[in-house]
Amino acid sequence: MQKSFLTSRGWGASTAVALLFALIMFSPSANATQVSGSLSKGTPATGLSQVSFTCSLIGTTCTGIATFTHQDSNCSNSFSNQDTFELTGLDLSQPGLIQGTVISVDDNRSTAHNPDGTCTYSLGPPSPFSAPFTGTWNGTVGTLVINGPGGH
Repeated sequence: MQKSFLTSRGWGASTAVALLFALIMFSPSANATQVSGSLSKGTPATGLSQVSFTCSLIGTTCTGIATFTHQDSNCSNSFSNQDTFELTGLDLSQPGLIQGTVISVDDNRSTAHNPDGTCTYSLGPPSPFSAPFTGTWNGTVGTLVINGPGGH
């Protein structure tokens, strides 16, 4: 069984981006639904962030790993890291309104611009990140909006 899921997340005070849960497959042997997808925000000139993720949905909790790739503005190189995340309250068992919480860590990334156009990226101590989400699910396609601080 394949399903599509569309979501967006607040990346700062007023910006939202679209995220496509590209593939949701039911795995009866594992008794979990595998969810995967990706998103992009920005351009290399303005700063580019890309995320790809997979998680296992058991009940209404989807737990997984997201890979983040960042390229700050005026940098010729990018930086990648991985974080775990969890969506709680993600009920895809029936059509209707959905709501819950996304829980992750903020990587507290900082960037130093080098004279040659490259950048040196570093991570600070991780800090907890939690934000509410709301959306709709029609049994095949859904929307999800995650509202919170800039985060990843």
